[in-house]
Amino acid sequence: MAHTEADTKTPPLTAGLRARVGRALAWNLSFNLVRDVLQFGVTLILVRLLDPAAYGMAALVNGGIAFLAVFSLNAFLAHGLQLEEGREVDYQSHFTVGGFQQGALFLIAQLAGLGLWWSEDYEAIAPLVHFYAFRLLLDWPGELRRAMLQRGLDWSRLVFLDTAGLLAGALLGLVLAWSGAGVYALLAPGLVTPLALAVDLFLLARWRPEFRFDALGHAPALAFGLRRMGSLAADRGRTLLETALVVHLAGFAATGLFGRANALAALFCQRLAVQAMAAIYPAFARMDATDHRYRDLGLRALQGVFWLALPMGVLLAGLAEPAVRIVYGAQWLQAAELLPPAVGLSVLAAMSHVGYLLLLGANGQDDCLRADLLRLLLVVPALIWVLPRGLAMYLWSIAGLELLVLAYLLRTLFARSLLNGGDLLRALWPALFSALLALALAKGLSARAGFEGGAESLLYSAVFVSVYGLALWYLFPSASRRFLRALPWRWQQ
Repeated sequence: MAHTEADTKTPPLTAGLRARVGRALAWNLSFNLVRDVLQFGVTLILVRLLDPAAYGMAALVNGGIAFLAVFSLNAFLAHGLQLEEGREVDYQSHFTVGGFQQGALFLIAQLAGLGLWWSEDYEAIAPLVHFYAFRLLLDWPGELRRAMLQRGLDWSRLVFLDTAGLLAGALLGLVLAWSGAGVYALLAPGLVTPLALAVDLFLLARWRPEFRFDALGHAPALAFGLRRMGSLAADRGRTLLETALVVHLAGFAATGLFGRANALAALFCQRLAVQAMAAIYPAFARMDATDHRYRDLGLRALQGVFWLALPMGVLLAGLAEPAVRIVYGAQWLQAAELLPPAVGLSVLAAMSHVGYLLLLGANGQDDCLRADLLRLLLVVPALIWVLPRGLAMYLWSIAGLELLVLAYLLRTLFARSLLNGGDLLRALWPALFSALLALALAKGLSARAGFEGGAESLLYSAVFVSVYGLALWYLFPSASRRFLRALPWRWQQ
């Protein structure tokens, strides 16, 4: 008997699943803390060994391969996360189909690399595309193994493999940078983690492919994946188009500055949302979206991201120049003017990411596709008319457009009764008020103190963080305590 997507949902989030998701979030956050600290340390070294042009070339190559990966087996593997517990995912069919997909994408990437040799603007990245295209082949077994571990909520093993890949990749990148390999020091580490997952799949888990295919059983995954490809193509196509146009108009060095500003903003304002939702989404996908606990969990996810991303963003934007100087060094100071709009974009994108996955978890693939198409349609005019006027102005315009996309996502969530507008306003208002109060007092006190340089930055940071935390705790005590009680890692208890 065929199963529809509606049939794959379980009723409410059980106590056992809550505990597993709580552990998943704890593992994810622990890994991301280690990863971010390590990557931060590696970045401090690499930005002093590599020039901005190397980062610009790496950004464009990454964007191109990521766009091709939209059409990879990963889009179909995501369907397995939505199946109820007890139903088996046909990984053999996924692996068989994935061989054709990944092989075809690898050949397309190699042909694209050949074409770039005849392009004046992009000739420099042609050999890099030939090299990094091997990521598509490594993702064949690597993404299959990742999907298996995510499906089983085996986050401890996944985190171990990701951490091993991260450490090996960081060491490889540093060695290549010191040896003068240039941009390869930024690309080669991306091949290590999928390799670690592939080794675990074949050598440790002893999984063996049978190269069989069940067309009827694979049909739901195929339908799901094709819809997801539309959304992903719109999103990653926009990113690739954006990077290619920045290179065309401003060169690889400016693209490197643009990318580093966005990366720093995303590290502090967006990374938490992405990784927390990666841990929570398997629970969303298995819950009944009509259950009140789905709405409660979604509301707390939006609240948690906003309460943390907003103050981080406001603080980083206020300390743009010293932050860039400390993290990247004096040669990157031009990125400081790009940091405030990049921060605004990252905070809004973090909220959009949560809303997007709330819709996706409720079988809202069509709504997600419309959101991605809306973002693409809004960005294209900005690329044509605003980008030539400067990168800072372009980032501000993109932040404004992201606000419109967020408004669409929230409106859709309200219309589908997945979120209540009044509840959301009450959940977000305390953080907004506290951040504005902290900003005003931090600016006022640091200006009156007359400090300069590092002392001024330290005073500003200390005042802002203290006022924000105290304002939340004493001005909004019930909201703060309710938020703390709802933290997902408490689900383990």
